[in-house]
Parts: sequence; C-alpha cells; structure tokens
Amino acid sequence: MSYDHRLDNPDTLAFAVTNAIEQSSLDSGLVNDKYSWGDQTAEKVGKGLYYFDDIKSVLYSNGEEYVAGTPIKLIDFQGQLVVPALAAANAATYSQSGNVLTVNNGVAHNIPATVFNGATVYLAIGTVSTGVAPTATVANFFANFQYVSATAFTCLATNSQDGTGAVNTNTSPTILLPLSKTYAAGLIEVGRNISVLGVVSNNNSVGVKTFNTLINGFVVHNAQASTAVNTLLGSVNAATLINNNKMVRASTIATPITFDPTQNLTVSARIDIAAANDWMCLESLRIITGK
Repeated sequence: MSYDHRLDNPDTLAFAVTNAIEQSSLDSGLVNDKYSWGDQTAEKVGKGLYYFDDIKSVLYSNGEEYVAGTPIKLIDFQGQLVVPALAAANAATYSQSGNVLTVNNGVAHNIPATVFNGATVYLAIGTVSTGVAPTATVANFFANFQYVSATAFTCLATNSQDGTGAVNTNTSPTILLPLSKTYAAGLIEVGRNISVLGVVSNNNSVGVKTFNTLINGFVVHNAQASTAVNTLLGSVNAATLINNNKMVRASTIATPITFDPTQNLTVSARIDIAAANDWMCLESLRIITGK
C-alpha cells in the first residue's frame, strides 16, 4: 500500500496501514484513546496527535497531510545478539537434552565468561547425527546463551528432544533476522536521511569483523574492526534519498544506489566474521529516518 497520505486521499494514512484517514473517522474508532487495525495500534496523545506503535513515532496533521513529529525508528534494539564463528571445518558439535543445547567447540571459542549470559546466540546447525535439528523461535537464533567453559556454552531450543550433531563454522555474512524489518513502500521520502547509531563488541584478534546496515539489500553503512574490543556505530547521514529513485550512502561505496520507492522497504543488520573462533555481539542498534 502506498504512503500517499494527503487528506484528499481517503485510502491511506502517513506511515500507518489503515483505511481511516479523516481525523473524525480516526477519532470515532478510538477505544480508550487507542485505535487498532490488524496488529498495529495508534494512540491519541494530544489534540490532532497520534502515536503509531509500528514506527514508534508521533504523527500530526498540518492541515494537508499527516507527518512525523519525531524521527521514525526503523529498528530500535537494546540487548545482546552474539554471533560466534566457531571452529573451522564445521568441527563444533552440539548435544541436546530436553530444550537445553550444549555446544562444544573443541577449541577456545573466545567468548568471555559470564559477559553475555542470557543473550541470544546465532548457531548454524549442520549435519544431524541423532534426533532432529534443534529449532528456535527465529531461525538460527537461540535464546539464553550461558557460558560453560572456554570451549563450551549452552542455549535453549524451542523443541524438546535428545539429539546430537554438528554446528557449522560461521564465516559468511549473517543477517540478524530478529532485526530485519519490512515496511510498506513510500516510508522514506525525498530529502529524508537514515541514521545508524549503536555499539558492536568483538574479540581482540587480527581477523576482520564487519557490521553492515542494509536497505533493500544495499549496504548503506559499514563498520569494521579487528583488535578493537568495541566498535561505535555512528553515522548521522548513513544514507539520503536525493530523488524518487536515487539514494546516496555514506559508506565506502559513494555511487548512488537505485532505489525503487514503489517497493516495500526492508531494513536489516548484518555481521560478517572473517576468521574461525572469532565472535561479534550487537549490543544496541537504533536506525532512524527523519528530515
């Protein structure tokens, strides 16, 4: 659905998928100052002001259209997502008892003791020896990492069973699926900037570790570290839409990317670890857009 949100278009409302555009219509649907459609919610926070839960922003009518009164939060994450590369040649193994998954790396996984206990951990399950493959709420992202030793840790699967198998080495670019979100076309308008703020931690080693922000598969923000233990992600203008189909990005690639405003907008975070037994952890991430 288009985000053409002028008041003379009764089919859409700025940044919110709803058929109620006139304020009187929106007000008539309010229940305890909240309006719902599908799984989205708008809350009336003042005269003519509405807070939309899907984009975490207040919108208001300027007499012609509904516009964002605060920066739109495309991704807003505070927590820990750990991505270990694990042993080379898919040598790490797992054993599952009930919901508990124990990963044995064979050699040091280099993840520090206790620091990430309770975090979500990425595992690429390999060949299954017994039982079936462990499952997670979001594919490959398992809950409740717990440090066991320099070579082992546990986490929780969503399925309960007894099973064993291999855990593949993760030295390929990994999209952080819990932080990949898709919005309807038209959310980013001409002149609107995209900013990336956050912190990524990693082990101290010579292997290159890369964090990327992607818009519809294009890298718009790039941060690399090797021996740095913490990498601050900071780009006030990671990308700017300069016309209806061109976006300038402040990454190592300066050429504008072709941007189709009629396509849905997918915003993703990606981690890329070059060497086995290294790790990265996304500690916090906020991707916002505003003029």
